[in-house]
Amino acid sequence: MLTRRRFLDSAIGAGLAWTMSRAAAAQSDQLERNKAVVRRFKDLQGTKDEALIEREVLAPNYKRWRGGFAHLAANAQGQGFPSTGSYLRGAFPDRKDEIVDMVAEGDMVGMLFRIKATHQANFNGIAATGKKIDVYEAGVFRLADGKITEAWFMADEAGLLRQLGAKLPARQDSKLIAPPVTGEGEDPDVVVKRLEAGPLASREDRNRLMVARSKGAAPPANLRAPDFKQSRVGFQHLRDYGNAKGVGSETINGCAA
Repeated sequence: MLTRRRFLDSAIGAGLAWTMSRAAAAQSDQLERNKAVVRRFKDLQGTKDEALIEREVLAPNYKRWRGGFAHLAANAQGQGFPSTGSYLRGAFPDRKDEIVDMVAEGDMVGMLFRIKATHQANFNGIAATGKKIDVYEAGVFRLADGKITEAWFMADEAGLLRQLGAKLPARQDSKLIAPPVTGEGEDPDVVVKRLEAGPLASREDRNRLMVARSKGAAPPANLRAPDFKQSRVGFQHLRDYGNAKGVGSETINGCAA
C-alpha cells in the first residue's frame, strides 16, 4: 500500500512538473511570436512592402499613443511645414533602423532601436542640413491575436537637434507647444506591494520586483551590483550641459536615472 502511494505521489508530481513545463514552453513561444510581429513591423518600414504593415501587423483598432519625435511634431502643428513623410522618410529618405534589443512579457513587447539617416528635406520646420543623424528610439507595444493594438514611442529629440546643429523652430504665435502626457502610470510603491504578494517563483518575477523597488519611495541600497554600469541616464543632454557649464557634478554612474 505504501509503495503504491509513493508511486502515485511520484506520478502526480511528475505530471504537474510536465504540465508546468509545457505551460512555460507555450508562454515562451508566444513571447517569441510577439517579438517576431514587432520585428516585422520595423523591418517592413521603408520597403516596397510597407503597405503590408496595416494588413499583417497592425490591428484594425491600432492606436499610437505617442510618436517618437512628439515634441518636434507638436511644435510644428499649424505652421504649414511640409510633411515629414511616411515614417519620417520624406525628411530622411535614406533612414535605416537597427534593432538593438527586444524584451517581451505577457502581451507587451519593448524594443530599443537606432535610427541612422541623412537630413535631406524639411523636418518639422528645420530646413535640410545634409547632416547625418544617429539617435536612439524606444517603442513599447501591446499585442492581441498576433497583431499590434497599441504602441508608444520616445526618441532622443535633443540628440537629434544637437546633431543637426538646430534649435526648436520658432512658432508664428511664439508659443512653446508640448505634447500631452499619454498616461499617468501607477504609483511604484503600490506596484511593489502587489509584486511582493507573489508569487515570486520565476526569475522574471523577482527581476520585476527589483526594478519596481528601484522606483519606489525608499529604494534599497543593495539593488545595484558592484560592477553596475549605466549606459545612459534619463536626462543625459541636460546633465551634459550642466556639467559643461560647471553647475552640476553628475556622472553616468553617480546618480539615479
